[in-house]
Amino acid sequence: MKILVTGANGFLGSNLIKALSSHDEFEIKGSYHKATDSLSGMDSSMLELCDLTNLIDIENVLAKGKFDAIVHTAALITKPQQEDATATKTLMDVNLTGSTILAKLALENKCSKFINCSSMSVYDMGIWREKGALETEKVIPPSAYGLSKLLFEQVLETYAKEWVKASFVNFRLSGIYGQGRKAGAAYFMIKSALAGNSLQVFEPQSYFRFLHVDNTIQAIILALRSDKPGLHTYNLADEEIFTLTELAKSILQITGSQSKIEEEDKGNKRYPVLDIEKVKKELGFQPESLQVSIEKLVRHMK
Repeated sequence: MKILVTGANGFLGSNLIKALSSHDEFEIKGSYHKATDSLSGMDSSMLELCDLTNLIDIENVLAKGKFDAIVHTAALITKPQQEDATATKTLMDVNLTGSTILAKLALENKCSKFINCSSMSVYDMGIWREKGALETEKVIPPSAYGLSKLLFEQVLETYAKEWVKASFVNFRLSGIYGQGRKAGAAYFMIKSALAGNSLQVFEPQSYFRFLHVDNTIQAIILALRSDKPGLHTYNLADEEIFTLTELAKSILQITGSQSKIEEEDKGNKRYPVLDIEKVKKELGFQPESLQVSIEKLVRHMK
């Protein structure tokens, strides 16, 4: 199977390319917008420079060969406070217009599978739910970024009605962490624990369900091997649901650190959790435990 992975310079894309390259069944090509450290160690012959807002760039990449599948990890990510008119236009140019052109040209070139890495940001995660967000619920994204991801999901829904033999998968990803990403609560808590500093917890009443990069890759490989046509949308996250205080305690136990946990409770109580029963049932997704994932990250950071 010949696969194009977009966003090769990103955290998920780079890890995915390295993982897929270890499987003989996959022939990989990666596209990237700008060079980053994430590209180090990759065979340059696997990589193509591509600006998703440039039609000629997209055509040139797809002309490199007949791709059986596209895994679309490339995206422009912003924070709500950064979403002025200019930033929102750029978001839509990349996440909607560029992605739409990529998908349409790929399908016209007989690509039979399109896997889109969408986001939990399509949901309003600021509201309290007794259970995790379901794929079937009505979604009203609270941010321009979330809207750009949802609109492209709707484009794929339209394409699935036209290319009825093709397979389309939307993965709504929870917050990704793992080896090589220097961001997120798990990373900063481990960094503090290893340095002997206090672990800061700012929302002790909220519950979370993160997503380790290796679990993300597992789900993508399952989707690549699936032969079901049509459109399929899945939430994707790890198994465990936890508070940040529980996460901090687990990190202290794994690292053997004697650091303190400092809670700062401002009354925030959120439940930004995705329900993952559908992806487990339909694709056979079996995420590694939080314990295993944190142990991997600790070994990497030591």
